[in-house]
Amino acid sequence: MNPTRTFLLLFLFFAPLLPAQNSKADSLRAQLKTSMPDTDKANVYRKLFTLSWRKDPVKAEAVAKEGLAFVRSKKLRKEEAQILGDLAAMKGMTGRTDESLGYLEQAFVIRRILKDSSGMATLYINFGNVYNIRSEPSRAIEMYLKGIDMAPKKTDADVVAKGYNNICMIYFGQNDWKNALDYCEKALAIRRRLGDREDLLSSWGNLGEILNSMGKHREGLVFLDSAIAVARELNDVYHLAPLLNNKGSALLGLNRTDEGEKAFREALALNESFDDQQGVSVSLSNLGALANTRGQNDSAIAWCTRGLELAKAADAVYEQQQCYWCLYEASMARGDYKQAIDYHLGYTESKDSILSEKNTKELTAKDLRYQFDQKQKEEQLKTEEEAKRQRLVRNALIAGLALLLLLAITIFAGYRQKQRSNTIISAQKQEMEVQKHIVEEKNREILDSINYARRIQYTLLAHDALLKEQLDEYFVLFRPKDIVSGDFYWATRQGGKFYLAVCDSTGHGVPGAFMSLLNISFLNEAITEKNIGSTGEILDHVRKRLLDSVSKDGASDGMDGVLCSIDSSSRQISYAAAYNAPLLIKKTGAIQELPADKMPVGKGIHTHSFSRYTVDTEKGDMLYLFTDGFADQFGGPKGKKFKYKQLYELLLSVSGLPVEQQKKQLEEVFENWRGNLEQVDDVLIIGLRT
Repeated sequence: MNPTRTFLLLFLFFAPLLPAQNSKADSLRAQLKTSMPDTDKANVYRKLFTLSWRKDPVKAEAVAKEGLAFVRSKKLRKEEAQILGDLAAMKGMTGRTDESLGYLEQAFVIRRILKDSSGMATLYINFGNVYNIRSEPSRAIEMYLKGIDMAPKKTDADVVAKGYNNICMIYFGQNDWKNALDYCEKALAIRRRLGDREDLLSSWGNLGEILNSMGKHREGLVFLDSAIAVARELNDVYHLAPLLNNKGSALLGLNRTDEGEKAFREALALNESFDDQQGVSVSLSNLGALANTRGQNDSAIAWCTRGLELAKAADAVYEQQQCYWCLYEASMARGDYKQAIDYHLGYTESKDSILSEKNTKELTAKDLRYQFDQKQKEEQLKTEEEAKRQRLVRNALIAGLALLLLLAITIFAGYRQKQRSNTIISAQKQEMEVQKHIVEEKNREILDSINYARRIQYTLLAHDALLKEQLDEYFVLFRPKDIVSGDFYWATRQGGKFYLAVCDSTGHGVPGAFMSLLNISFLNEAITEKNIGSTGEILDHVRKRLLDSVSKDGASDGMDGVLCSIDSSSRQISYAAAYNAPLLIKKTGAIQELPADKMPVGKGIHTHSFSRYTVDTEKGDMLYLFTDGFADQFGGPKGKKFKYKQLYELLLSVSGLPVEQQKKQLEEVFENWRGNLEQVDDVLIIGLRT
């Protein structure tokens, strides 16, 4: 029987972020009603959380969310990140890893904005633990090493210790006892120096668990009993439960089965009291394995069937493996060989997932890379010190030789050589200055030309005067990637109709700007010169002109976009769309994503005519026209694309605001998402209220 792997990792990740307080909850609640600085009040909320999170996680979550609402109303970003970390701890402790990751990502964004390297280091450790719980060890160890590297070693030694501790547990999960003990000893050395009892408890539990897994049950039991004593002293029921599971396994290894069963049942009761699905599955699989050793196979099947359901619900692969093995042994003992084969197949699949060769190689590679980087840094420091020493010796020798070489002929020769060198250097400097001036002048000319092109392009875009005349409420969010843009918005009034186009020409910068000028001219030609009224036929005309003009050599130049014809009196909108579908958000809050033709205005696979769509709107509805620049922007804590789903949710959240506030909110979200990354494309969004 194998002991649980969950205790040591979870203890480090989900330990309270504040030291335990002796204050009573009523006293703290009374403090919230008194006048005090906002930061002090935020700390009172966190103390209340600390008092209740071990015994009553539901109450603790309510306290944390109340505190979160308070700090957000006061714009206390650091305290907001702390409380988000508390909520992540609550969710992670009970196996809600998706929710835990969500809170951690919010906290990481705030820490990065605050440039808090210590806080980010801690969050890297926390991310690693969640990935470890999800059985993604290579991803977890990558996060741990980032946390160790980022943590200031003098002030955040406890964070470094946590990183070492959790890497220890990954190696433990891979049955690599040597590396597991090595990293655990590194963590223990730091914790002995710091003297924190809860952290020492964790390291004692680590050693007990590893020794127990190596078959050294008697030695492991000594460490486990020490850790259990401290857990009972601190009334730490969350961590007492997995410790008891490990103690039960050690006792069974010593053939003290009755004592082992008592430990398992106490652990089961504790895990059930705070709804820890993963912990309950561990206790059930242990009781099932014990029942098998006693020949009580029906009881074993009952225990482990329930344990397997909970392990699957918690996505706990290791616990699934233990339950499958328990069920396999029980089925074999009962002679149900068909069922036993199915259980053994489940056991093999889960075991392969845990001990896969890929995971082992990735872990080893990351660890070796980290050690190599550290060694390289040490060698670099040594090299720099040696170079500094050699420079001092060299300078001393040069000074001594200079005193010996004061002969007139040597001085004269040196003087003549210096004159020649100065002449050459002076000529080279003059040539460099000339070339520099030429380059700067060329750059100025190019920049002046591009700025002039920008003025031309902006002259052709839809004027505010025309938009204000035709639209009651609207906003335009236009952020070119470069000085000039491939995205454009254009409008005109013809034959009693108001036309509005939002388009993305091929390319951005100067090439995109040239294409946008060409596309605008063809749109204007179709509407004002050819008197084409149907939006679909207008795009057909523009496509034909593009194919005749610029796509003869096979190039796929053109544009994506949407062209609307708006009847303000009937609130009916007809449009044609090439890839970029408009989005209608009703005043009731319902999202209506409108259709579009999946082909460009230009050379493409499909050549059929563009469709003309019609949509009826009501007063107060919001219509959004946009290109792909906002959705394709990379950013966020993981450097991923914003994507359309998140854009639609964002537009829904701001649709009820006045249009200028909508624009401001979109700009703020874009900047926060982009962070320090480069803008990847032109961005254009137009919103109008019907």
